[in-house]
Amino acid sequence: MMNWIYFVREALIGLWRARTSTLLTVLTIGVSVYLLGGFLLLSENLSHLGDEWTRQATVQIFLEDGTTEKTRQTIEADLAADPGVFSFRYRSHQEALETFSRVFDSLSDLPDSLGDNPFPASYEVALRGEDQGRSTLQSHLERWRQFEGVEGAQADIAWLDSLRNIARGVQTAGIGLGLLLAASALFTVINVISLAAHLRRDEIEIMQLVGATATWIAGPYWVEGAVQGLLGGATGLMFLKFSLWGVEWAQAQGPVFLSFSGTLSFLTPGATAGLLIVSTLMGFAGSVFAVRHFLRLSA
Repeated sequence: MMNWIYFVREALIGLWRARTSTLLTVLTIGVSVYLLGGFLLLSENLSHLGDEWTRQATVQIFLEDGTTEKTRQTIEADLAADPGVFSFRYRSHQEALETFSRVFDSLSDLPDSLGDNPFPASYEVALRGEDQGRSTLQSHLERWRQFEGVEGAQADIAWLDSLRNIARGVQTAGIGLGLLLAASALFTVINVISLAAHLRRDEIEIMQLVGATATWIAGPYWVEGAVQGLLGGATGLMFLKFSLWGVEWAQAQGPVFLSFSGTLSFLTPGATAGLLIVSTLMGFAGSVFAVRHFLRLSA
């Protein structure tokens, strides 16, 4: 217990003495954690967004101009009898135009410049969860495209696989970049701890002469490295949280179609703790390597 009290006290003194280099190390580790956490955060929110859009996904069945009421009744009867259809609603030409004008306010005069309403009448069809798979969805689309009076059918769920692939790519890129930045941070820690040990070379040599063990000499530097790593991780996560708040604010000020209220979330407690542990171990590992190398050279 006395050893650890000594280690912590000496580490805090050492950190304060070399506060400029300590700040540099903390910021370097913080940038690494910030970027790695940012990629993980982006990947996680893209995945959540994909899941949310999957649950809300609908199929659009576009009708030909001049579709008769009898044809519409036939289509509606088929949709109502389909066990894979959760619900459906008819959207008229006028309603489609009003929706476009409301969502894309800056383009609301576009239909007037075209001289006609370019939006077809359609049905919005919500499928049950078990019928939202790619193969089942494709069979629905192919069958509905054959209906009389139907100009086409498409599903906004079809491109969600691409969104998930992007999320996985972002996560992979983030891990790769994080490893590169971690190596840079580790190199900074090694140099800072080596410099601190070099400045106290005379003191360390005296301790060796009076029989101090390697652990007793190295302990304060180990704690220094771990504290620098912990502070760097906390700094990176703090700025990541501020960045998320900034994105949410910008989102709230943006157009309606860019508003994904409720889908943005911070890293899970497990991921947050994991990044703090990794950053602490990064600082500790750098200090272990630096002190071992220094003691080997001074032996």
